[in-house]
Amino acid sequence: MAAARRWARETPVDPPVLKHGPMLRLWLGHLLEPQRMREALLRQQEFAEDMRLRAVADAQAAKEEPAWAYPALTLRWAERYYARERDLAAAMLDDLAALENGPGEDRG
Repeated sequence: MAAARRWARETPVDPPVLKHGPMLRLWLGHLLEPQRMREALLRQQEFAEDMRLRAVADAQAAKEEPAWAYPALTLRWAERYYARERDLAAAMLDDLAALENGPGEDRG
């Protein structure tokens, strides 16, 4: 417990390391057929929504116990993170469609 407390209090917070399979596939999208890219983004969207729902359920269960207040906050972080991942995959699907429609389309 002392080591965990010392780490939490004293160790600098490292930036997150991003190893993101869907993003890497998007970066290499020119090597894929458009349908394969859409499938990867749809799978990411479904995965993110499943994880978001799991975090919501777990947070609800954790809320029942006062000792789990901080883990419940962590689950709320996860819920928000996965909601954004889901929404980002949807936006990338829109961007992919615009890319396929040609250079005159707005990708903003």
